[in-house]
Amino acid sequence: MASRERGFTPFQPDFRPRGEIDELSAYRLRADASKEFWNLSAGGVCIFDIAPTEPNQDPPIMLVEGFGVMNPRYRNMLEISNAGNRAIGLYPSSRYGGVVAPFRDHFAEDIRRARLIIETAERKNLKGVDLIAKSGGAAGSLVAAIARPDLISNIALLNPNGMVEDRPRGLMGRFIRKAVGTKNEMFNGAHPAVDVSPLYAGFELFATLFSNPKRTIDEISALGNTDLHGLMRRSRENGTLVSVIAAIDDQLFPLAKIFEKMRQLQNDGIGHRPFEGFYVVKGGHDEVGSASRIQLGLNALRNMRALRNDRFFWGNNS
Repeated sequence: MASRERGFTPFQPDFRPRGEIDELSAYRLRADASKEFWNLSAGGVCIFDIAPTEPNQDPPIMLVEGFGVMNPRYRNMLEISNAGNRAIGLYPSSRYGGVVAPFRDHFAEDIRRARLIIETAERKNLKGVDLIAKSGGAAGSLVAAIARPDLISNIALLNPNGMVEDRPRGLMGRFIRKAVGTKNEMFNGAHPAVDVSPLYAGFELFATLFSNPKRTIDEISALGNTDLHGLMRRSRENGTLVSVIAAIDDQLFPLAKIFEKMRQLQNDGIGHRPFEGFYVVKGGHDEVGSASRIQLGLNALRNMRALRNDRFFWGNNS
């Protein structure tokens, strides 16, 4: 009902200026023209590599989507391009495959995601790339940074998994409730030219959850039991800076539990904070039609680059 009062849902006519709609459609065509499919050691992947029309001096930004996202989110890539950055979109074209070697007891799913990131960066000859990693893409991005700090400079984590311990059953239940209870207002501003619909997003998640139940349990276990705080500390020690963006009404990773975990770590005397910035935004876990999340991620990356330019930064890590 709230979305009707604001005058737009994905199932109503779009009354925005025609020029804006044309811009979105044109961007999707440009993104699709850059699309490549690769078979990597950790599975198949669809890669978008979009050059900005007005490039800045910043490094390329790789967008790493979360659990269950198999199809491109053009809106997220569009915001990266609009900021003047080369946008690299990474989307698994199938469930991760391949045999993976152990990496200090990390979950296989995180290692597979890390290998996709590393192999993509190597094939694209990217050095010092920045990452925007969403939800279930967080831990794999940090593992990639720990393994290859020469490839990854800074990471902005959006609603990341692993900030608190979680039982697989409880987390899977929240995934299902989120898919069933998707609110239209989460998709305000969405347009079919670049955005998925609430119905499709729910179908995509259900297809991921139930296509292979055993595999899904393994993936959910990785999402809920990964020690993201430890990964952030290790990546920072290796020279990769990290910032976190969390949503007030996150249905999957509640903010109150995250704050409780951070207080517990502080009381236990476990070192300094592992991140450079911690940002809190309105809304739930997904904001498909909203540009603000990616824009905040871009701002966090700019802030971390600025820290690197401070000559006193590396001598003051308190």
